[in-house]
Amino acid sequence: MTAATGVRESLARRAGRAALTAAVRGRRGAGRGPDWGEAVLAEYDETVGDAAALRWAAGGVLFAWRERIRGGARPLALVWDHGWPRRLAVLAVLAAALLVAGERWVVGVVYVPSGSMAPGLGIGDRFLLDRVSYHLADPGHGDRVVIDGWTPQNRGHRFTLRVIGLPGDEMSCAGGAVHRNGVRLDEPYAAGLTDCTPVTVPTGTLYLLGDNRDVANDSRFQGPADASGVRGRVLGRVPFS
Repeated sequence: MTAATGVRESLARRAGRAALTAAVRGRRGAGRGPDWGEAVLAEYDETVGDAAALRWAAGGVLFAWRERIRGGARPLALVWDHGWPRRLAVLAVLAAALLVAGERWVVGVVYVPSGSMAPGLGIGDRFLLDRVSYHLADPGHGDRVVIDGWTPQNRGHRFTLRVIGLPGDEMSCAGGAVHRNGVRLDEPYAAGLTDCTPVTVPTGTLYLLGDNRDVANDSRFQGPADASGVRGRVLGRVPFS
């Protein structure tokens, strides 16, 4: 049970507590650790959810290792000298924390709540989201992205849309098709006819359209989107989702 609420802890939280206690208080987990370590242990009960608890425990364990290494301890001894139960607890917490961090900051699985990207991504599909590449390179034409809502009416929501225009591009529509810089786009992925108001994409923004033009709520209605709101690039649909 947690000290703060008396609610029974999950296995993940118990493992996190055991690993963090071992790191802070030493091999037998008895007595009192350094002040910073006891503060970390006290804050553990304030975490909400297994993922937050594991991240907190992993951070505390790594900080404890760093402090002990500075004091001359051998890195491997900080794990293996605690006996098998403690070794397994520490390794399990670190592995779980890496998985959680990977899903949140590297590659995640995202659920499709609407039909705006059909037929490529249908309602209920799940897809892999690359959360890293746009920290290294800017979005490109044709990329499918997840982006935060960029108008007062849709803030708090996220959209999955396709990058059709980049800064400086002149966007227009004619004959039910999109034109970029005066050239009609070949869009085999798109469904429905497209109608839009001509616009030149401003600096720092993206012109985004859903593949299902009949239902998508995109830059035709909301204007170009702030590029800083992009949260990742769609890698592809998860099979059997």
